[in-house]
Amino acid sequence: MSDEWQLRREICQIGRRIHARGYAAGTDGNISARLTDGRFLITPSGSCLGELEPGDLVSVDAAGRLLTGNTTASSERWMHLSAYAERPDIVAAIHAHPPTVIAFTLAGVSFSQCALPEVILAFGQIPISSYATPG
Repeated sequence: MSDEWQLRREICQIGRRIHARGYAAGTDGNISARLTDGRFLITPSGSCLGELEPGDLVSVDAAGRLLTGNTTASSERWMHLSAYAERPDIVAAIHAHPPTVIAFTLAGVSFSQCALPEVILAFGQIPISSYATPG
């Protein structure tokens, strides 16, 4: 059993937990992870995080080209790949839509004004980006 297949199983478990907690509904959200050989595993486009199986995940290179898998990589792969390029130290990324976070951003409320001090200490300032078309 390879480390890649263990990572695939872990991504699926995380996806089920995110979905079960209501942090991603329907086909919202995506998960990716950096592999040691320079590839990236990512959830496929249009997939439900709560229903993922290890074989569903696709791999892409740093340019976003599909390397393995039977479907298209998430349209948000560009956001994930940008994060990996900017931060070589990160090994995984999760994009979810927790309802409370969405409510704060829609209301234009900054997390730095109302977050617990522990959150600010752990994560620093949490920026809010403007709306952008998915993908």
